[in-house]
Amino acid sequence: MEQTRVIQGTEELARGELDNVTLDGGGVALDQAGGRHLLYGCYTGPVLRLPAFDRLVMSWNADTPPGTVVEAQARVRVGEEWSGWLSFGKWSPYIQRASVTGSEEDPVFMWHNVLHVGKGRAVQAQLR
Repeated sequence: MEQTRVIQGTEELARGELDNVTLDGGGVALDQAGGRHLLYGCYTGPVLRLPAFDRLVMSWNADTPPGTVVEAQARVRVGEEWSGWLSFGKWSPYIQRASVTGSEEDPVFMWHNVLHVGKGRAVQAQLR
């Protein structure tokens, strides 16, 4: 059974952790200093409790100023263990986008922009 979860709006985004980013107009914006965007910022969402799953797809809408990119990452909890952060790739209209793949031998891996749980089922996810 597929399930879609949309994270949007200031109230829902405010539940996450902000590092050099602010909530702006219902989205997340990279902080500025001296009229220039900072080199790094990160929004980490709260832990999402989900029905057991073996695949996770993430999608986002972004506007990136010249010289910046957005990298979407996720980690999942299988049993008592969290996976490492896995990248869904970097995006910007100023760079070439490519699929991300990993090793099917890993317990959790990326394959063509889909996070796969190779052994067991995940019950929680966290996005950043």
